[in-house]
Amino acid sequence: MQCPSCRKIIKNPDAHFCNYCGCSMKGLLRSGTLLRGRYKIAKVLGGGAMGWVYLAHDDKSVRRAVKEMKLGVYMSQAELADALRLFRSEAEFLAKLRHPGLPLLVDFFDLNGKPYMVMEFIAGDTLEDVLVKKPGFLTENRVMAWSEQLCEILAYLHEQKPNPIIHRDLKPSNIKLTASGAVRLLDFGIARSYKPGKIKDTIQIGTSGYCPIEQYGAAQTDGRSDIYALGATLYELLTKQTPPESTTRLTKNMPLPSIKTHNPQVSGNAEQIILKALGLRPEDRWQSAREMQAAIRRAFPSLRAPVYSAPSPSDASASRGGSPSPPAGGGIKDADSALEHNKRGLNFSQAGQDAQAAVEYEKATQLDPTNSVYWYNLAGAYLSLKRYTEALVACQKAVGLLSTDSDYYSRLARVHYYMGSHSDALVAIQRAIKLRPDTAYYHRCLGWIHEGLKRYPEAIAAYQVALRLIPNNAAGQARIYEDIGDAYYGQKDYKNSESAYRQSISLGGGNARLYNQFGNVYYAQDRFHEAAQAYQQAINKDANVALYHENLGYAYMRLGQNSNAVNAFVKTTQLNPSNANSYNMLATVYFNDGNLSAALSAQMRAFSLEPTNANYCHDLGLIYEALGQKEEAMKRYRRALSLDGTLAKAQERLRELSKG
Repeated sequence: MQCPSCRKIIKNPDAHFCNYCGCSMKGLLRSGTLLRGRYKIAKVLGGGAMGWVYLAHDDKSVRRAVKEMKLGVYMSQAELADALRLFRSEAEFLAKLRHPGLPLLVDFFDLNGKPYMVMEFIAGDTLEDVLVKKPGFLTENRVMAWSEQLCEILAYLHEQKPNPIIHRDLKPSNIKLTASGAVRLLDFGIARSYKPGKIKDTIQIGTSGYCPIEQYGAAQTDGRSDIYALGATLYELLTKQTPPESTTRLTKNMPLPSIKTHNPQVSGNAEQIILKALGLRPEDRWQSAREMQAAIRRAFPSLRAPVYSAPSPSDASASRGGSPSPPAGGGIKDADSALEHNKRGLNFSQAGQDAQAAVEYEKATQLDPTNSVYWYNLAGAYLSLKRYTEALVACQKAVGLLSTDSDYYSRLARVHYYMGSHSDALVAIQRAIKLRPDTAYYHRCLGWIHEGLKRYPEAIAAYQVALRLIPNNAAGQARIYEDIGDAYYGQKDYKNSESAYRQSISLGGGNARLYNQFGNVYYAQDRFHEAAQAYQQAINKDANVALYHENLGYAYMRLGQNSNAVNAFVKTTQLNPSNANSYNMLATVYFNDGNLSAALSAQMRAFSLEPTNANYCHDLGLIYEALGQKEEAMKRYRRALSLDGTLAKAQERLRELSKG
């Protein structure tokens, strides 16, 4: 068995770690494993944070590249959803692309709840490998020939209709060089469609050094983002140096080091073409791949077109990325239409447009009601829209069509949980665990459901199981220890709660929410000074959460630090102007400090936000009474009693004032 990281041969076939570099080998498919009765694994080719790539042979002895997504690695619910979306999105993109410079998708399927992608195997080294193996600099003509080919591939992607495709991760390690000298662009894991009118990307992702400034979330990426990455790739190929990050160049006003300072053999023409591609602002770059390609051809007229090897004959009849079989009584046309609606739904989901996604998924289920995936996706859209009853129906449809997919039961559990049906959620998540007992996320969900039922010991036990399933994942364990701390806090076991939170921090946790929870633990034990420190740490991590400032205000009040409490509550009202309680507490601090005019203003704001709150009306009466405005005070007390006839403190104040 070969390590996918250092490529050393591991003699022990059951090894969980490489004894050379320490890379995790757990979960790797062994040589000889047969997938779907068709693809026989030969060896591992490589791997990353999200999956493995294997060399396999199909039933016609044709070599294939099989990409397997890592689901055994612990992820949060959001991370898992993102990872699955990106993996399936890559298959969706490849399924509709046909270009000799791109890999051909052969098959796409789920097996035991884990997605797999089968692609044409492309022999050869990556440009990163070529760069490492070359003792000196690569020749300019060779690099510029590759650049011309890459421009042709990018032009094909960027000219897709109706929406251009942006690769977003172009770099030497994602470009293969074939024996004929042709380059092939790989890894569409974070590719996306350009959406006209969209302000910025939903996800900021890519590789440091190759990402343009807009890919960090400042704006939407477009074709010019790939041109920047191509420029960074060419810069590295000619200099053996990755250019400085675009964010560093922008924030430090750092000029881009000249290519010729690293490699004096590079011509002025090549340097000008590359430096223009690396313009910080999109408008300063080549405006299209075609424009850059034309400049390369003018500067290097002797470049020859590449020779691409033809795909294997069996690829012509390959499955298109998991397309469904025609529904009974429907036909291929309906199946294809359903698939297209599902694809549109996935695009809308990716863009956060859940209402539009739901419409597309609904159309898909109408055209092909026998495809469980469409119902599963529809349930997800309804869940995001908080249309829980409809989500429940869609989930039940999915489970009825395919009762062996653990993810379906996991989603069903979430729907029941949000509907407040914790007992039904418990049944669903237990079914998911029965199907895939080694999935830490399911046990974490089980813990959440037990917490919802206030079964804190059972919740802690579920979290402990999740911990044991990810012994080598510190980040995942940190999140679970935070869950354990929450469960102990729920049963008022503050000592163990604090201990669990500290364990989370020791494993690399320590998000803003965790420090806020620390504050709550201290506050519950009347340790107000430590509570204030913890709340301040939460604010230091994320200053835009009103709750953290509000909690800090409470701690300062208990410490008698009124001026600090005022500052905290004022900040709370700025972040959440509709939070009546914050204005009420601000009024309380002002009142205790003798600042009656400020107290009156804050309390009136609180009551205007919640005009049926008898306590707020009573507190308004107290302020008027302190101001010597007896009639106004009595009016407020009567109003409070009209809102709540049992409010004893309002009755008491009225009796006292009536005596006078």
